[in-house]
Amino acid sequence: MASYFLSDIHLKSLDDEPSRLLLLFLRTIWPKAPGDIYLLGDIFDIWVSNHSVFIKKYAPLIDELTKVKSQGFKVVYFEGNHDLHLKKFWKQELGFDVYYDVGYFLIEGKTFRLEHGDLINQKDLEYLKLRRFLRTPMMIALGHWIPGRFWNMIGEKWSTTSRKASFAYQQQRNLDVVNMIREHAQTEVIKKPFDCIVSGHMHVMDDFEFESNGKKVRSINLGTWLDGAKILKFENQKFIWLKSDDIEKIKN
Repeated sequence: MASYFLSDIHLKSLDDEPSRLLLLFLRTIWPKAPGDIYLLGDIFDIWVSNHSVFIKKYAPLIDELTKVKSQGFKVVYFEGNHDLHLKKFWKQELGFDVYYDVGYFLIEGKTFRLEHGDLINQKDLEYLKLRRFLRTPMMIALGHWIPGRFWNMIGEKWSTTSRKASFAYQQQRNLDVVNMIREHAQTEVIKKPFDCIVSGHMHVMDDFEFESNGKKVRSINLGTWLDGAKILKFENQKFIWLKSDDIEKIKN
């Protein structure tokens, strides 16, 4: 059975190219090789709680993901920094598994550590403080109570700021970011062993193998769909990347 990992799609509407490719994947590729789907955060440019503005906006996508679960497969959703307070809708109403931190999963006999990736840079104290604040009981309650139209407006401004930060990450030297991702993997595997760590957030695609206690460990960052679709498929002990061209070809 296949497992699929997706992150940092940053959907703005169903009319944009990432939405088209994601729906194409779910409707034409996934049915041919069905499996669990792991959403590692920032799937949307903004999603807060269970507001109808988001549910209506992305109804066709929600329907496709619901079909995945109805066929007995898992849909696991990790909160990012653009999708917050997900349990109200994605867990309580749809029955998906929701995480806001780190999760460990046994897949084909291998232990996977999955996370959005916004905890990788432990030196970004300002963001880490904001992250904790946004997940306090008060902010969770406000996230549900404040109208969705407000969050949608905030999200548009937030995404612009975040996009600048992502661009800055890549411009300050991709190598620095890659090293940060790899150092994070090498540090965390000592605390709690795993065979593979998959993350997103950094918008830098990286696939790195190293040894820990005599065992090979793999560190993968999924990059972002802002420069083209990227879906990581794991099946029969092998990783396969499905990118925009691959999705288009398989359709035909």
